[in-house]
Amino acid sequence: MNVHLPLKSKELKTLHRLRSLKHVPALAAHFAHQQRQADSQDPEIQRAWFNAMKDVFEEINEIFWCVPFTTPFQFLDVGCCPGGFSSYILSRYPLANGTGMSLPVEKGGHKLLLEEDFHTRFNLIWADITLFELGNRLVHNHGPNTFTATFPFAPDHGGFDLIILDGHPLRTQAIGDSEDVHILGDRLIISSLILGMFCIKNGGTIMMKLSMPDRKITAQIMYLFDMLSGDLRTWKPVNIHAIQSTFYVIARDFGGGMMAGRYWYVLTGLRDLWERLVVGEQNGRLRHDDLDFVVDRRGLKAYSGRLEELSRHLWDVEAQSLLQWHEARENGF
Repeated sequence: MNVHLPLKSKELKTLHRLRSLKHVPALAAHFAHQQRQADSQDPEIQRAWFNAMKDVFEEINEIFWCVPFTTPFQFLDVGCCPGGFSSYILSRYPLANGTGMSLPVEKGGHKLLLEEDFHTRFNLIWADITLFELGNRLVHNHGPNTFTATFPFAPDHGGFDLIILDGHPLRTQAIGDSEDVHILGDRLIISSLILGMFCIKNGGTIMMKLSMPDRKITAQIMYLFDMLSGDLRTWKPVNIHAIQSTFYVIARDFGGGMMAGRYWYVLTGLRDLWERLVVGEQNGRLRHDDLDFVVDRRGLKAYSGRLEELSRHLWDVEAQSLLQWHEARENGF
């Protein structure tokens, strides 16, 4: 589901021109290499990735101050392994305790590299979050050799102060062609939203990795977070994401936004959508209008000014980084 909005920002127009050069063989090979590194289970690559993720969270935390220093603090790190985000938080904040969720290694996931000193303050749940029972009704079976898993948190769970939603569909997890990766990605994004909204403490912070704010589904999620949180910010860490279309939204005071009264309506709608995805009614894929119950095209048109305000610096960083990459190649680097 790759519908884009007709935004008119000059930064986005520049970026579109540079994005079209991704089909240049050298750049296409570079992106393919980055994908292989993100999926790889090679210990050396995973150690480098672990350290890079520490730098990413440090960059975000220094700007937005996601973690309090002087009060007890509970966080949930979804898609945590190899564990760089959790390592940064636990090493800097002695009152923090964390829970992580990650795809099991035998299913293509990564090992946990978190330092042993922090294991007493960290609980790891090995799981495919797209297989949790996240619907409004029980779904006992949704295809050959598949099953759903019991949701790990009780309805009266106290909630987390910070939830990090950083999972991505691993190509090592897909069993067929590229369509399987897209199916995994669609299920993952809806599962992550449900998990985040269900488990966040009122007034907490959700940090989520997204891609392309001009894409309709991304814009709808940004709108949702903007309406449900008291403060929404965006950031593109330059050490990993500079020439990628990925970025992070940081939604603080979640549940304190101007449309907080629609919280449970939206969560119910997302759980209905999860059922349609996993049961197979939609062949596992999102449709262009699946999140229109959050905000439709007319609402997005009215939101376009705010969307561009949140996105302009993201487009600018990506465009400048792509331009520098091409210039370096032309100069023989």
